[in-house]
Amino acid sequence: MITKEALKEQCLREISQKLSKIEEAQMAIQEALENETKSSAGDKFETSRALLQQQEDQYTRQTIHWTQQLAKLKSIDFSQVYNRVEEGSLVFTADNVFFISIALGKIKLEEQNVYAISKESPIGKLLFKGKKGDTISFRDKIYKILEIR
Repeated sequence: MITKEALKEQCLREISQKLSKIEEAQMAIQEALENETKSSAGDKFETSRALLQQQEDQYTRQTIHWTQQLAKLKSIDFSQVYNRVEEGSLVFTADNVFFISIALGKIKLEEQNVYAISKESPIGKLLFKGKKGDTISFRDKIYKILEIR
C-alpha cells in the first residue's frame, strides 16, 4: 500500500538527485570557464564564454526552483487525512493516483505510477477542494475521485 510518507521520501530523493546533477553540471561549466584560453579569434572566445554563462544562469535558476520545491515539500503536513482534496492529499481515481504536493510529475513507487502535482497545476486546480464521488473533466477525460487519503 502506497503511503504519503513513502511518496514524500521518494520526492525528496528525486529532488536530491536533480540538485546533484545540476551541481555536477555547474562544476563542469566552471571548469570549462577556467580552462578557456583566449585565442587569437577574440569573438570566438567571447561567444564561447557567453554560452557557458547562459548555461550557468540556467542551472542557477533550476537550483533555485528545486530548492524552493524542496522547502515546499517539507512544509506540507502529510499526516492529515482529508475529506476534500487539499495540499498533502493522496487522490485515487479509476486510472490515476495524484499526490497533491509539488510539481514533480510521474514518480514510480511500489510498481505504481503516481503523479506528484501542485494544487496550482491545471489538473490540480480542478481536483482541489473536490470530495469523494466528484468528477472533473481534464483534456477530454473524465476523472472520478474514488478515495482521498
